[in-house]
Amino acid sequence: MIKEIARPYRRSRQLKELSELYAQSQGNKSAIIWQNNDGHRYVYSSDYFNINKKFRTFMFVIKESAGFDLSKPIYIRFEEGMMFKATGLNMIEECLTLKMPEEFMAYEYRDYPRIKFTPDDSEFAHIILESDLVKSATQELSFQIIDFSEQGIALNLSDIHLRKFKESKKIILKKLFMVSLAKEIELDLIYHKKIRYKKDGEIYTSNRCGLKTKQPIEQYLLKLYSH
Repeated sequence: MIKEIARPYRRSRQLKELSELYAQSQGNKSAIIWQNNDGHRYVYSSDYFNINKKFRTFMFVIKESAGFDLSKPIYIRFEEGMMFKATGLNMIEECLTLKMPEEFMAYEYRDYPRIKFTPDDSEFAHIILESDLVKSATQELSFQIIDFSEQGIALNLSDIHLRKFKESKKIILKKLFMVSLAKEIELDLIYHKKIRYKKDGEIYTSNRCGLKTKQPIEQYLLKLYSH
């Protein structure tokens, strides 16, 4: 039986989390699977699942004798709290194959969840870039915040600025919004990917860049934007 834990949920479209769950457990992971049909809920269990990234499918081995209506939604919940709704593709003996979902729900373990902003929000981070190309060369620039949490921040960068971040010896967070930090925080560039977004009726292309903080962001800033 999966133990219920009173935690808030977060919505995610980062399906790599589900792939990581499989990689960490080698598929040996408890889950409950259910479907609502004719006013009844039919609940089953599984101790093993597999992911086919090429065809974007899940396969679960059902422990009980099961019958699913593949024209209706099927629900999955792992013991860690990850949960999603999926479309059934086929049921062959004890093996149920589902289409990979577009998003899922998962427990929020952070004390201060990730705070997200829209392209129309005018929230900026002031960043210092230190370079090795010119001795003691520094630049202080402002970038739009996409989201932030205690341990990281995502910024909207142009191609030119992304190149500067990659070439910098150090990336330092000096201000968050209009607030100067009591202690500047060094950042590590973790990932970047192309994004398209709409603002003032126009479509723009830029880069979402995720940076991890070497020290946590000050608590009062997290509390300010968590409410």
